[in-house]
Amino acid sequence: MLEYATTEKRETITDWVNPATGEVHKVDDIRYTLQTHCSQQDGYLTHMSSLVDPVFRLFLSNGNQPLTPREIALKIGRDGKETTILRTLSGEQVYNGLMQIVPPCTK
Repeated sequence: MLEYATTEKRETITDWVNPATGEVHKVDDIRYTLQTHCSQQDGYLTHMSSLVDPVFRLFLSNGNQPLTPREIALKIGRDGKETTILRTLSGEQVYNGLMQIVPPCTK
């Protein structure tokens, strides 16, 4: 039996609890699966790929929460590469939508 793709929207929203803060977030099925399953698999974050791929996956799996270059380096297995990470992500070029967020100035 063949099944064809439909334009029917089947998105469901799930409550996800941040294990570090206890905050509850509403997430779609794809983000929930990334955060609870895919990110737990061996090889999800690997030092064998380009720099931006594991960083992109890291932010997908952590709910796009801010991290320092040191935290990123430790989580993706590139300890000692903090300067390279900072230089890459804070430069003019945008990789996979990754860019530095500069908080607004407060007076």
